[in-house]
Amino acid sequence: MQPKDLINRLECLGAVEPKVFCYLENENGNDYEKDLCRDCAKKMMKDTDFLGYTLESDSPKFCDECGELLAVELTLSGVEDGLEHYERNFPQNNDIERRHLVNMLEAITPEDDCYDQVVDIVEKYLLKIEGAD
Repeated sequence: MQPKDLINRLECLGAVEPKVFCYLENENGNDYEKDLCRDCAKKMMKDTDFLGYTLESDSPKFCDECGELLAVELTLSGVEDGLEHYERNFPQNNDIERRHLVNMLEAITPEDDCYDQVVDIVEKYLLKIEGAD
């Protein structure tokens, strides 16, 4: 099955919609050292326009203030780490796990060595979850 079809099935089951990551600098131009969603960044820095973007990451990221999941683009290393994790711990039936699986599918191409493994684990997950209905 194609990753696009698997993504659609995961999202139909309810994959949490991540919040936009916000990048902040302090008055000296240094990075603000917290991962923040746009809402929390606005609360901290009033009267400022923020540019949100998708963060490249090796793992899921959460807002350091409110705990909401942030939008990330997984690196290939992050996909491989996710596979290693799921080999030990089968994905749970919740919307954050489904979002992580979506992120893994979005990060790979058929040329990647881990492509078949990612597709396989998502297919097994869907078979288990959809079969539970």
